Amino acid sequence: MSYGELAAKYPEAGCGGAYYFAEASFRDTHIKCLRRYRASFKRFIGASSHLFYWIYPGTMVAFMAILLEYLAMHISFNTNPDLCITATDIQIEPKLVCQPELPRFDPPNSAWRILTSFLTTLSVAQICLRGVSGSTFTSHVINAVQLTTLVFLSILFIAFRALDPLHVSDASSPGLHWAYPELIEVLIPYSAIGTVMQASVSILILVGFDSATSLGGDAADPQRDVPRAVLLSLLIQGCFYLLAYFAVNAALGTFYAQLGPNGLERSFRAAGISAAPLGDLTEIVAEQVLGDGMGVGVMYVVACSVLMAVFGSILAALSTAVRFSEAMAVDGEIPQFLAVLNAARMPQHGVELAAAITFAIGSLGSVGGVTTLTAVTMTSNLGTLALYAGVCATTFVSFYGSDEFHMLRHAVVPGIGFIGMVGMILTILFVGGTSGGDTAKATVEALCLLFGLSLGTFLGIQAWQAASREGHAAALDSDQSGSEEGTCEETTVLTGSNTSTASSARHGGVARACVIL
Repeated sequence: MSYGELAAKYPEAGCGGAYYFAEASFRDTHIKCLRRYRASFKRFIGASSHLFYWIYPGTMVAFMAILLEYLAMHISFNTNPDLCITATDIQIEPKLVCQPELPRFDPPNSAWRILTSFLTTLSVAQICLRGVSGSTFTSHVINAVQLTTLVFLSILFIAFRALDPLHVSDASSPGLHWAYPELIEVLIPYSAIGTVMQASVSILILVGFDSATSLGGDAADPQRDVPRAVLLSLLIQGCFYLLAYFAVNAALGTFYAQLGPNGLERSFRAAGISAAPLGDLTEIVAEQVLGDGMGVGVMYVVACSVLMAVFGSILAALSTAVRFSEAMAVDGEIPQFLAVLNAARMPQHGVELAAAITFAIGSLGSVGGVTTLTAVTMTSNLGTLALYAGVCATTFVSFYGSDEFHMLRHAVVPGIGFIGMVGMILTILFVGGTSGGDTAKATVEALCLLFGLSLGTFLGIQAWQAASREGHAAALDSDQSGSEEGTCEETTVLTGSNTSTASSARHGGVARACVIL
């Protein structure tokens, strides 16, 4: 709601999105004592946006590489697998054991994951460089396939629970039961800390709804269309994913087993051991509901949908990342080469740099193990939550004291959102830091990565600003010694072979430099 309200108030935000919202809100706010923090707060929004959008694509590239490896290892042409058997050689009830077929191939070496990361990043970058029309068409196709698959999968799992082909509800076998005996239990939270921690992780599925705000400059009617796009995307994602979440958990039971270090584990513990528990359950459920030999095929269809969803997430995040950088570059906060546009009006060098960083993070996450991948994901999540908290605060600052101010939309809802985001940040740090084991290691690695990125970016910007000042000083000295004529004009941003003046109305400010004539 906060994004929608700000997008409706500032339809001219263009590629700046939340960065422009912060600039304009603190500039025009009726809370005069906050106006002095305009520059600091918009930099905070810019930094959070980059931490989120420039790391998240690499995280998804790593997931893509791991998932492709899983699929390659599980290629099978067995048309009648025995996925569910009664194991007479085990002492612990239930005797019924359902697990997918074992991998047919050995896992490939790290070079495979690095190659997959490179090809994925290259593909996304090429689509991104085609501009908004090419990226939007690709996203539409991906979303259609993904949502259709989610509905099909949900119906399949709910049918499995209703038909009960394994007779789980009969209680005829000791120890055989559903993970949630009553369906309403699927939707009931069991602990406050657990709910907040899960929310801080599952917020990844909502990534992309705020991308609409960075495309305001390409919309025919941004004041009408952008708020609608933000709210509709959240509604659609929320409903479809809630349906899938409910269906999968409703179908889970102690029949699902995996062999772990301490023996045979079942239900949620088995899911924790598996590299792809959703793939396992899909294979088992499809085999029972649709017939022998259908499990692997359905699993591959679902896996392809997941791959498309991951690809779409990378594309949306990368497209938004370079737009934020473009706005900050035009505003003079970061090097202006990141605002150079190609013929499709996409930041050419911004996409190239973002793709290089995405490939590096994707390779690191895919070959560094679970702890490293968790640390990278946690770092991106911290940026996500900080950005969303900042947007909620911006909404209150923007509307408070104005004639448009509405207590529910501009104070209560943003206040709840701000408290929720800050609470999830503290939960990640507290739970992650005190839980011990790999989670604690991942938390420490995430904080080290966050510190390293912040320090490196700060030093890099300081060096760029120093070089810019030296260049301007040298140009002025040269002009004073050779000619007395000079003038200051608005900085221009190259767009292919043409030039266009940076728009202060669109990006929240115009970077000025002295151009010698």
